[in-house]
Amino acid sequence: MDRTNIGFMGTMVRHGNAVGVVIGTGENTEFGVVFRLMRDVEEKKTPLQLKMDQLSKQLSTISFGVIAVIFLAGAARGHPSQIASGVPPLG
Repeated sequence: MDRTNIGFMGTMVRHGNAVGVVIGTGENTEFGVVFRLMRDVEEKKTPLQLKMDQLSKQLSTISFGVIAVIFLAGAARGHPSQIASGVPPLG
């Protein structure tokens, strides 16, 4: 299709007058075609992203383990409700 004298969305106009007719909206525009193509592309993670995901899982597991140990140590002392608040036990 010949596409002369067509103004696309995002086209900068510096001056002048014009009258236009909308010939497509949404996915029926050039931007819509590009969007559809990008949506269908499978996003693959880079090796760095895969390593970062693995590291974050390991750090989360370690963090939860440390939190559990601290909580259990406080519970063994008989004051589990005061562990999180940082209030020393009375008496």
